[in-house]
Amino acid sequence: MNTPYAIRTMSALALLLFFVVSSGCGLMRAKKDLAKLDDLIVISGKITSDLKTNKPICVTLYEKNSGKEKEQLTAYQLIYSTENFAFLRPPGGTYYLFAFEDANEDSTFQHTERVGWYGEPSPLKIVPGMRLEINLTLRPPEEARKEIPLLYASRTKPAVIQLKNRHLGSLVNLSDPRFDPKTGELGMWEPVNFFKKYGSGIFFLQPYDKNKIPVLFVHGVGGTPRSFEMLTKGLDQNRFQPWVAHYPSGLRLKLLAEGFRRNLNEMQTHYKFEKLIIVAHSMGGLLSRDTLNRLASEDNISLPLFVSISSPWQGHPGTTAGVKHSPVIIPCWYDMVPGSPYLKAMGQTPIPSKTNYYLLFGYRGKSALLTEGNTDGTLPLSSMLDLHMQQNAVRVIGFNETHTSILKNSTVSDTLNQILDTAIRNK
Repeated sequence: MNTPYAIRTMSALALLLFFVVSSGCGLMRAKKDLAKLDDLIVISGKITSDLKTNKPICVTLYEKNSGKEKEQLTAYQLIYSTENFAFLRPPGGTYYLFAFEDANEDSTFQHTERVGWYGEPSPLKIVPGMRLEINLTLRPPEEARKEIPLLYASRTKPAVIQLKNRHLGSLVNLSDPRFDPKTGELGMWEPVNFFKKYGSGIFFLQPYDKNKIPVLFVHGVGGTPRSFEMLTKGLDQNRFQPWVAHYPSGLRLKLLAEGFRRNLNEMQTHYKFEKLIIVAHSMGGLLSRDTLNRLASEDNISLPLFVSISSPWQGHPGTTAGVKHSPVIIPCWYDMVPGSPYLKAMGQTPIPSKTNYYLLFGYRGKSALLTEGNTDGTLPLSSMLDLHMQQNAVRVIGFNETHTSILKNSTVSDTLNQILDTAIRNK
């Protein structure tokens, strides 16, 4: 064995083991939390209809609760006729699956809208190991009224489809307790518990203004929207409005990106914004790049600008040791391993031609955990300065800052405003 390599491997393993031991109870909680992900059941399928539609279709999942008169809405998705719907649910529950064409796009079932359901309707009992593939057929109101007259009873009032733990446009302040640093750690180590306690989504920092362009800020692994306090306050708010993403960052990036895509499409349906700009830090850049590619292929939302800040385009070498040796593996680590299938697929996909891309990075840092060479104190410069991403960038701009201090630098804030101004004037 090459001696220097052996020493580096042993040092990395020693550091990892120290981290594992010092984390103690936190790792045990993470192990229990992540075990819940392995037990989740997939309920998926397509919506069919005798008539084509370009309107969104709201697919809902209601849970049957013993002792309660009415079923409770537990999940929903807004899709279009060519899309599949997919829900992840823990075993043991009983659900009803219901869908309707949201013809007037108000997220409310109206008696004049086409509707579909599973069975007669019939309950879905979720048991361990099950995978359900279900196709729902939308029926015209006159047919549905005969089959489920209770749905059209006069006492039934139209209700807006919404969930307490799904936030799409909720107005908040960055001082909100849910954005405390400890919640970011919870989102990394215990994503299921994070979701139950805080939910996820995209928040507004000011009331929506149709005359201002949304700028979505996406934090990285273990982060929260509060990390962007300097950049959101420094934003030119005469032309732009800051939105912030909040999500359990420990999950697989593909799953998170699909959720982001659905959320942004739903928000576009409600708010009718014409353009969206994305600014992302660290792992949030990978997630945003994936989301960007998904949205660009649909062409529903104009995406004139994407700015990444200190993003690990070649992954983080520390995740390799984590995946190999840690007793608890955070799901996103699999995607962050250098050379992972996720990173390879991303590297083979160009930035959408209609999107201007700017690569920002910091270079102040002597060493970082389980890394070699020049770093920003957390990530190797070689990962942040991936050649493919540099070639795709309009500009590459470096700052004498660390991985975290780069978000608190006034020059970075001024640079971001200059980038925003240039990108909007050129589109």
